[in-house]
Amino acid sequence: MHKKNRVLLLTFRPLIGPIAVGSALRHFRRVEVDIVVLSHRERGELSIGEIESPEIQTILKPFLGPDLLWVGLTVFTSFISSALKTSALIKAFDPSLPVVWGGVHPSIYPLQPLESPWVDVSVVGDGEITACELVDACRNERELEDVLGIAFRQDGGVQLNPTRQHTRLTEMPLQDYSLVRTRKILFEKKYCFKRIISVHVANGCPFKCSFCINTSQKRSHSRKDPEQVVEQVAHLHRQYGVDEIDFIDELFLVDRSWLADFLDLLDKRGLRVAWRANGHAATLADRRNYPDDLLNRLVCMGLKMTTMGAESGSIGQLRLINKTITPETVLTAVGRVRDHRLYCGLTYLIGMPREEVADMHQTLGHMLDVHRHGGGYPFLALQEYRPYPHNPMFQNAVAAGFRDPDRLTDWQACIDFNSGGFKWSAMLPWITPEKRRVIDLAFEIQNFCNRVLNEKWEIPWRPKSYATADTVAAIMTDPLFDRGAHR
Repeated sequence: MHKKNRVLLLTFRPLIGPIAVGSALRHFRRVEVDIVVLSHRERGELSIGEIESPEIQTILKPFLGPDLLWVGLTVFTSFISSALKTSALIKAFDPSLPVVWGGVHPSIYPLQPLESPWVDVSVVGDGEITACELVDACRNERELEDVLGIAFRQDGGVQLNPTRQHTRLTEMPLQDYSLVRTRKILFEKKYCFKRIISVHVANGCPFKCSFCINTSQKRSHSRKDPEQVVEQVAHLHRQYGVDEIDFIDELFLVDRSWLADFLDLLDKRGLRVAWRANGHAATLADRRNYPDDLLNRLVCMGLKMTTMGAESGSIGQLRLINKTITPETVLTAVGRVRDHRLYCGLTYLIGMPREEVADMHQTLGHMLDVHRHGGGYPFLALQEYRPYPHNPMFQNAVAAGFRDPDRLTDWQACIDFNSGGFKWSAMLPWITPEKRRVIDLAFEIQNFCNRVLNEKWEIPWRPKSYATADTVAAIMTDPLFDRGAHR
């Protein structure tokens, strides 16, 4: 008889969550853990497209066995269809093997996964401690009713337990990347980096943007101690020869005192790595509180690229989303990043529920301003708005006609699995044909601005052709395009 002492964690794209959960399981419960990526593999990167049952079965089969306590899946909304196919395959192997869904979608809609006969438990929020307690439950050492932060079936119905407090990252162990069974997937050719590995050391954000999932989850900013982070870097350097790190936290470049300790420890350990980290325009534009000598030291200690949220070129929209910056703040920050010879990434958001065509036009103009002000080298990342429940922007979306699907099958019908976004005509009724045209023009301008870096960095998803300068000039003089003054 096989002793059950293994947990299988499956993911379609993000690795950081499963690595954090798997590391906690190994450290606190001494169980064996396999982390397996169920995704198309392109140049060692994770693709976005939906994955079909035959490919899932081929990848999954070697990791199924009688020693499993339970199987967990990290599920984003855009992967619901693939997650259901995977869960069905697991239940076909062993109908009694518990299937657990965690990640963003179950955290927002905890009861929906349990509509499927192939899902037994839905995890809400952080999963490190919850996963350990699910091991206890499978060993009959704890009742499911006593596990915080889950929903599960009971007595023909569904029970939603009280929520769990957010994980204290300072109490979590070193993250164990050896649990990932496809080693090449750990590394990416990304931006200006040739072989970069993602590291997550913080949760949440100190800012309260009204569209953000952190605001939905009422998650404040917390992170590991500088000593823990530097030890993680040293561990990855020893184990894999890592010399490029992507700190993928929502916000890394924020606390001067924390950063000073981090840089001191990096220097003391003699660690010379290149790294990318997210910043905030208000911080990077502030010469008094974020002086040039600090930026100089960050660069000397390996910072090569920072990314910040510009979100909109409309001051009205920035106020509406509680961004606490202006378009001019972003230009100042971009100029400082340029002067310190750093690559700069900018994110933009378009298609928000109270965003008018004039607001969208100002965003197009601001993207071109950033492109010129940064000497042609900022890398722009434009996204269409996606509603997250329980934040102020979601209330605006509902008032504008958004109705989030009540069932998993309804989500399948509303998601574009190629882009990971909504089918806008079905989900976002405020996107009129005129607004759709402006959004399409915005993506044309994004690609125009990114052309040099797309080709220099060989971005896998770069377009095959680009708008010319004449085309962009025509866009700017289109009768539809009336940029006006920032308001």
